[in-house]
Amino acid sequence: MTFLTEGAFSDTPTVRTIELVRGQIVPVPSITRLEAYGNYTWIYQLDKPPFLSSKTLKHYEQLLNEFVRVHKAHLLNPNYIQILDCHLDNSVQKGSRVAMTTGEFIPWSRKRLYKHRRANFAKSI
Repeated sequence: MTFLTEGAFSDTPTVRTIELVRGQIVPVPSITRLEAYGNYTWIYQLDKPPFLSSKTLKHYEQLLNEFVRVHKAHLLNPNYIQILDCHLDNSVQKGSRVAMTTGEFIPWSRKRLYKHRRANFAKSI
């Protein structure tokens, strides 16, 4: 898997892309989220059907370091995160989840939420 840039020798701005199996090129900004499926990964894009990749989610986490790992099975593009919905009390839906701009709700594990909050607190000091 390689990263490419389009428009490197023209006046158009560059768009970061990734090359998938069979030469399929996907622009990174169009990827909304990635979901683990065993040793495979579903790649979700705007206005396109999901694509199944033979690479693991950990592989994509290392390539797409700006994406946020919110659960062992989910890696999200922060540009599509709308709001964090927390139910940490004794309500019916205990736990936290992320509302995406695509209308999906993704679970955010307590362990990863705690790590994320600690990292953001350390940055603010």
